Amino acid sequence: MRNVPLWLLVFLQAAVSAASLIVEIVAGRMLAPYVGMSLYTWTAIIAVVLAGFSAGHWLGGRWAEKPSERAMALTGWALLAAAVTTALAGMLLRLGAGPVLALTDNPLWAITLLCTLAFFAPSFFAGVPAPVLAQIAVSRAEQSGRALGAMFAAGAIGAIAGTLLAGFLFIAWLGSSLTMAIVAVAYVLGAVLCFCLARGL
Repeated sequence: MRNVPLWLLVFLQAAVSAASLIVEIVAGRMLAPYVGMSLYTWTAIIAVVLAGFSAGHWLGGRWAEKPSERAMALTGWALLAAAVTTALAGMLLRLGAGPVLALTDNPLWAITLLCTLAFFAPSFFAGVPAPVLAQIAVSRAEQSGRALGAMFAAGAIGAIAGTLLAGFLFIAWLGSSLTMAIVAVAYVLGAVLCFCLARGL
């Protein structure tokens, strides 16, 4: 992995960030039939997704301490898990909405629990790659500060792109289910790239 170009790591980071923010935006649309679209709904979505990212970053940071090839392979498995949990989010909402909403009369708890059921896991697994990719980028670059800055910038730019694509394009043209399917496929492709990088391409 010593010859992995920085641009490839930057691209992968941007793509994962874009995909994860698409899921966050679509979450609001998918939750609306069950709990409505309100400030409480978006507050729960943002909190749950950020909690998932934070937990994923923590795990990714631990994996980043492993040898690069091993860390990259584990990241590939995390992206496969992100693909599976993203694909299953709609089904979990349909199956879990009744029991969860019947569990409590408090709408805030109901919204938060339902959001956690469907969207914590995709956010958790999508949060894993960032520390691993950043660690590899920094360790391979002659100018580590610039490499680290590029990875942070890629994450932010990807998040912006994902938000705009979901809000202005995907949901309106493709609908929520197909958008989530496309995100799942993107995660699978990212996983394949990670496995290839782990084997030295």
